[in-house]
Amino acid sequence: IEVRDSEEEYIELMEGILVVGRNKRPADEVIREFLAGLLYTLLVEILGEMKRKGIEIYGDLDFRVVERIDGRRRRVAKLEGNRILVKINAILFPRRVIEYIVAHEVAHILYKRHTKGFWQFVARLHPDYKECHRFLEDNVRFIERNLLERRVKR
Repeated sequence: IEVRDSEEEYIELMEGILVVGRNKRPADEVIREFLAGLLYTLLVEILGEMKRKGIEIYGDLDFRVVERIDGRRRRVAKLEGNRILVKINAILFPRRVIEYIVAHEVAHILYKRHTKGFWQFVARLHPDYKECHRFLEDNVRFIERNLLERRVKR
């Protein structure tokens, strides 16, 4: 990551380097906002695809991209009322894993616990859920860490 002072904030990829133009805000804040916006857009798109496939969700379901959930480092998402909280680190995961995360939380609308019925419903929403669940378990280090903990080059 390379940071440049600029009149306007921007983010672009140049020759494999993420270049962040910043005005007054710190570069990590600009990057977080950008990544949160990307993730939010993807989550809304995935939910829309579920609805187009015939999954009926009553009421307005929305997302909020957050840094932490309940202070638990390993938690990547949580249903909270009519909103799904998703940790910003999820932007690092393949799309199919993010689709699983949405399916998992949508299933919690009907099932509060991880019962047999819960997992059957998740399987209807996302047939390869076991593979995605395993991916999250195998890559827990990406859930636990601060997304921007590496040093930024100035």
